[in-house]
Amino acid sequence: MSEAVAVEGLEGFAATALAAVGGAQRELLLLSLELDPRLYGSAEFVEAVKRFVLSSERAQVRLLLNRTELARRGHPLVALARRVPSRIETRQLSHERRRDRLDELLIVDARHLLQRQDARELVSRWQADAPALAKREREDFIQLWEESEPAADLRELSI
Repeated sequence: MSEAVAVEGLEGFAATALAAVGGAQRELLLLSLELDPRLYGSAEFVEAVKRFVLSSERAQVRLLLNRTELARRGHPLVALARRVPSRIETRQLSHERRRDRLDELLIVDARHLLQRQDARELVSRWQADAPALAKREREDFIQLWEESEPAADLRELSI
């Protein structure tokens, strides 16, 4: 298990998330307050997610959002999810959990973990090789996922 490394600022978080996604092989789990475009909306980040989901039939991305208002306004990652809904699923936390979860969390391949305890904080924690911790966080994420609601307002309506 690697030691946690402090990641400073939004730019540091975004760069670390980009590097983590670039190394993904099977699964990306992302819990976000509102899918801040400064963290997840850059062309490079979206392209890395696109390369990941197209790399394998087993590649899977789950986006779990606390609030969807900001993501509804033309977020490029949501646009990608609309183009490949079989590989990128989007849900919203249940009403009961929304006030409890204000963190940003990226789990890559149940091994790597990028976490900011509160989305308003500027310091995050990156663990490049923490399978035991990532597994526990993944189990918590899956529990939240099971309790969550489909983010219907982020789906594209086809007529």
